[in-house]
Amino acid sequence: MALGQPQKGRGVLCEDEQVRYAFTGWPRATEQQLNDYPITKACSALSVTASGFHAWKDRPDAQRTLDAQRLLFQIKTLFNQWP
Repeated sequence: MALGQPQKGRGVLCEDEQVRYAFTGWPRATEQQLNDYPITKACSALSVTASGFHAWKDRPDAQRTLDAQRLLFQIKTLFNQWP
């Protein structure tokens, strides 16, 4: 292994594109963070296209994701009601 290269740094880069798009930090990034670290640079570092990122970002959530969010909300609500 070359000096200065992390031994276990390939985790995200080995994931599929959906995970790498999510790793860019959107939608949790603030406007200042997006200005400091442009999406084009994040996409380049993660070997995904900026146009693919924007298509992923604008795509509505899948029904499975919506169902999982609804279930998580119900679980948290019931947990908080537990004495």
